[in-house]
Amino acid sequence: MRHVIGKTLSVFAIFAVISISVVVHAETIETQIGKLDFELGVPTQKNVAKLYDEMDFQRACQLYLWALPAVSFAQMGVLAEFASGAGEGDVVIFEGYHSVSRGPFSVRS
Repeated sequence: MRHVIGKTLSVFAIFAVISISVVVHAETIETQIGKLDFELGVPTQKNVAKLYDEMDFQRACQLYLWALPAVSFAQMGVLAEFASGAGEGDVVIFEGYHSVSRGPFSVRS
């Protein structure tokens, strides 16, 4: 039993070394942002700039998506102030949908 497990582990180890060496020696990789060239496993200077630009774009998209709920909630507060006629710092209690729909931004059917 130990002999079979040892052979199996050695086969997996050889496969892992071969697959890692293939990835390390890859010179060009086709990606979503285009071809990326590597020298000895390190991206070239031109590709470093391209990768940083892509990271900046992804962070900007993430910031926009994370800001949507906050902006939406702030807009809801502005609309509630207009609908009730309340000022800043006032507490407004709406009793059902119809009391909200009386304001200037109400939806009429």
